[in-house]
Amino acid sequence: MNVSRETKKKKNKQIIEKNKYMVILVCHCKGDVRTWSGPEGSSHKNLVPCTVTFLFGEIRYMTNEIWEKLEEKLKECEVSKDVPVAALLFKEDKIVASARNVRMQNKDIAGHAEIKVINKLYKTNNSKNLSDYNMVVTLKPCLMCIAAIEQVNISCVYYFLDNWKVPYDKYKTKINFIKINSNKNELYEITLKEFFKKLRNSM
Repeated sequence: MNVSRETKKKKNKQIIEKNKYMVILVCHCKGDVRTWSGPEGSSHKNLVPCTVTFLFGEIRYMTNEIWEKLEEKLKECEVSKDVPVAALLFKEDKIVASARNVRMQNKDIAGHAEIKVINKLYKTNNSKNLSDYNMVVTLKPCLMCIAAIEQVNISCVYYFLDNWKVPYDKYKTKINFIKINSNKNELYEITLKEFFKKLRNSM
């Protein structure tokens, strides 16, 4: 049965009103993935551009629990003087593991948040096949972490900030990276900038 665009929009709106969470609408427009933040405090005037079709059913929820866990891990980075990056793995809307950068704290060159959270779940599940889980990370993973994510078959990674230092165009991957646009992006960006500012001043 074909569902009209207006019907899809109406269903999406009903779900948004029912769930007072940060909602990520995954849409497709020439192969790109775009996001929309809501429902409260958002501008809805460009919610559905004429060239974009929202696919009902491809909706993910970012619960308060996820926000709180990420921020908790970022605060731990401040104490250990590690680069403030946090990651977690979830299945549906349930967090199953969380971690942060511990490179400085543990003197571990591979101590990135993504690798640490993968290892946590690997030990718990006693399996390196994590294809049933998705990842959320505050900063888009580096190439080392992308390789680790591929090895455990995680196919989808949600992230907040772009990692401009990484040459992604030189590395081919099947991982689906989805950028989250929310009021948290500015907070995470400020946290990173403040960290590197303090680091430069201490040299």
